[in-house]
Amino acid sequence: MIRERKTSIHVFTDEQQVEANIKSLPKSWEHMVVNMTHDKSVKTFDDIVCHLE
Repeated sequence: MIRERKTSIHVFTDEQQVEANIKSLPKSWEHMVVNMTHDKSVKTFDDIVCHLE
């Protein structure tokens, strides 16, 4: 999923990448969604990647 977003032909702002990736997580990952949504350090796509890997 992360690689697909990263290789997409669309250019997203950092905020759009963060929002899109958080919203694309499965329902069973709700705790991760909440944590990343409220975590002030999650500002870029690379921050999302670090949290998910």
